[in-house]
Amino acid sequence: MRSANSLRQVLCFLAAVAWMGGCGKDEPRQPPSVKVVSVRQRSLPTVLRLSGVVKPVRSLDLAFGVGGRIKHVRMVGGPEDQRPIGLGDGLGKGLIVAMLDEAPYQRARDIAAASLRAAQHRLASTEAAAALAGLRLPATAPASLPATLPATHPISLSADRAQADVLAARQEVLACELRLKQAEDELAATVLGCPVDDATVLERFVERDQWVQAGAPVVRVADLSTVRVDVHVPGTIVGGPEFSKLKGSALRLVADAWPGRAVEGRVTGMVAGDDGAWIAQVLVTNEGFDDGPVRSRLMPSMRMTGMIGSEKRAMTVPLSAVSSTSDGDVVWRVTQQGAKATVKASRVALGGVWGDQVEVLDGRSELKLADRIVVAPTAGLRDGDEVVVKDTGGEEDVPTTQSGPATTQAGPATAATTQGGQP
Repeated sequence: MRSANSLRQVLCFLAAVAWMGGCGKDEPRQPPSVKVVSVRQRSLPTVLRLSGVVKPVRSLDLAFGVGGRIKHVRMVGGPEDQRPIGLGDGLGKGLIVAMLDEAPYQRARDIAAASLRAAQHRLASTEAAAALAGLRLPATAPASLPATLPATHPISLSADRAQADVLAARQEVLACELRLKQAEDELAATVLGCPVDDATVLERFVERDQWVQAGAPVVRVADLSTVRVDVHVPGTIVGGPEFSKLKGSALRLVADAWPGRAVEGRVTGMVAGDDGAWIAQVLVTNEGFDDGPVRSRLMPSMRMTGMIGSEKRAMTVPLSAVSSTSDGDVVWRVTQQGAKATVKASRVALGGVWGDQVEVLDGRSELKLADRIVVAPTAGLRDGDEVVVKDTGGEEDVPTTQSGPATTQAGPATAATTQGGQP
């Protein structure tokens, strides 16, 4: 009986050990099913960015037509921080730039006006005397007088003198009118105004109370009704499709001083520069400005960026295929050996984003065209894992719409893409 009980205890112990051992065993790991696509090339829209400098088409030296002491120079700024106009300040047509002390010219004008009034009075008196001299001649000549009086006759002499006096008085009035007109013009010339609609001050040469001569420059301004932007075209793109597209094309121009603003210009000429580079001359007229504030902040030597649409061929992968690891961004490349498919992490360097696609920078990535990569699911994958390819999607080689930035260096300038293909 004891031996039966002992045997029963041993069997129970062995069964318990076997059960516990069975609980510790792992179930075989089933290979996950994944969706796979092939890496393809696409035509991607880009924006070529080129640096440029504003050049005024026309600059003017504004000067007084007469000399004198400067009484006033145009002031800008608020009540607390007023200052004379200087570099970068805007001017419009008719705005007063500076004024001379007009007192000497006002006195000269008053004297000329008085002289004219006196001459007009003398002319009136002379014409009245001539009229009286003419009344002394009979309406009809008496029978005892000849039809034509001799030149030496007293009546003829008096009429001639009266006519000469009238002519002299009229000439004096005309001379006084000319002197008054000149004096009024000189008085008006003591006020210096801006002759162009849109101008920016480049330099001011004078100060208040300074004496200036006629014709001496007071300020130099740039006429901004038409400007030119010289855009640097690096030698790296000369001869390429972007270069040929530049000629005669329209460019959008932006500057740091205009957040969210732009002007439109057109390339009117291409000039050879240094080191194989070229200069694209972009003409911008008033119609190219989108608003007045942009125009008022435009000034010569200002740095600008010219942009023109372009496209490039690039290798792309779906965004869902990219996983971020401590070693950087990777995609899971699928290797097929007979019926068995395994995955391996391949590092990638990423560029811009176009819709659901991201550019893979060739030469800096462990990926090449036609490689097959896992799109989903990618979580939990490890190097060497076996997978079951659920279906294979073929990526069509079609243009896409850009939705993120990608920048590549292009010599002195930068070829880049921007949000939505727009600056």
